[in-house]
Amino acid sequence: MTDVVARRDDAAETPPLGGLPSPEGPSVREPGLSRFHGFVLGAYGVAAGAAVAAARIALLRGAGASERAERLGTAPPPCGPGRLLLHAVSAGEMTAASALASEIERTCGVKLLLTTGTREGRIVAERIRETCRAVEAVAFLPWDRPGAVRRWLARLAPAAVVTVEAELWPGLFLGARSLGIPVAVASARLRPGEAWRYARAGPFFRPVVDAVAWIGARTEEDRERFLAIGVSPSRVEVTGDLKLDAPTPAAALPPGWEAWLAIGPPLLVAASTHAPEEELLLAAVKRLRGESAEVRLAIAPRHVARSSEVERLARQAGFGTCRLSGPPGPASILVVDTFGLLSSLWPHAAIGFLGGTFAPVGGHSPVAAAEAGVPLLAGPSLEGVRDVADALRHAGALVEVGKDGAVEELAAALARLLSDDGDRLRRGEAGRRALGSLRGAAARTATRILGLLASARHTGPEPL
Repeated sequence: MTDVVARRDDAAETPPLGGLPSPEGPSVREPGLSRFHGFVLGAYGVAAGAAVAAARIALLRGAGASERAERLGTAPPPCGPGRLLLHAVSAGEMTAASALASEIERTCGVKLLLTTGTREGRIVAERIRETCRAVEAVAFLPWDRPGAVRRWLARLAPAAVVTVEAELWPGLFLGARSLGIPVAVASARLRPGEAWRYARAGPFFRPVVDAVAWIGARTEEDRERFLAIGVSPSRVEVTGDLKLDAPTPAAALPPGWEAWLAIGPPLLVAASTHAPEEELLLAAVKRLRGESAEVRLAIAPRHVARSSEVERLARQAGFGTCRLSGPPGPASILVVDTFGLLSSLWPHAAIGFLGGTFAPVGGHSPVAAAEAGVPLLAGPSLEGVRDVADALRHAGALVEVGKDGAVEELAAALARLLSDDGDRLRRGEAGRRALGSLRGAAARTATRILGLLASARHTGPEPL
């Protein structure tokens, strides 16, 4: 969670309502919690209740009765007691969770419940269940209202709660601890701004941190940030990035697209883009065209709902466009408007662009591109993927472009890579090799989680 209450990637992350739940105020105190912890949960409950109320209109769109019940915590438990609850808020985090699920399936007989906060995350989770026998059920995690979440946990009775990456939920964590359910965070990351906000929260957030039994940080920098917000050094260690161990599933492309991608000018795939990155890329490609260098551009916006906006920008820039959801056509700009098909484009790409690196996001995962042997261009905002980006840069598989003069630098870097096929292929292969040295997070994390489960069988609830 990037803010104290919640993070929303889309309207589906907020809790669909049939009727508004009553906000839980300062008088709420769960059994087993100290007076201070009860006050913290009460104050947080007011904020969570207010967030639910404010989201009412958005939540009424497109949510069925089953989804509403799951998000409000009133649905029957989706599986029996004693399962490992593995939570990943959206598609990217769920991809990381898939590596841990596969490792747990390989090494032991523990059954999993996958929970998520977005509909995209649910789609990925369902795909994981189809291939991973350890996954018994998939559900939306209830909205983080302390009382409702604790009651849901009490009915579900999981063996442990494991969240992935930046998921720090006060209601979930304190509710689990009050019930004697161990909590862990896997492949954990904290960006500098998030660490600053959590540190400023001080007395409010410290009980949440204290509820976590173990944190497996992605990098040493992430570990230092967790220490800075009050995590005990004995509870946090560097285990690596689960996304590096995750398989890259490639769904079948719609009819006709394999042939379209196999012929014609080289393909630049711009992955998980944010505004204004699409405009920069379109301007760079237009500059290349003016220099008689041909390249096709596939733009996959981070949020598929922006596809129409991206298509409008391309047409305003003078390009013909087509959408991946439609038939192939004689266009140089492909808008990837279908969720789940980006990974299927990498085998056809000559060059990639890493989204969220000109926008102040910190970068999205470069793993799928590097695994396919595709060299990458990126802007300067790489703090969210620093270790992987540094390894790829050192191998020559990632070229960083400055923010000032971005269009000129992008066009020049593209022209260099397009002019030498052999150099481009060598860079891509070096990036593939660089990934290998960073892998192993899934095995290290699974070992710690299974140790946590074994320890929990011999101990009762930890006093607060």
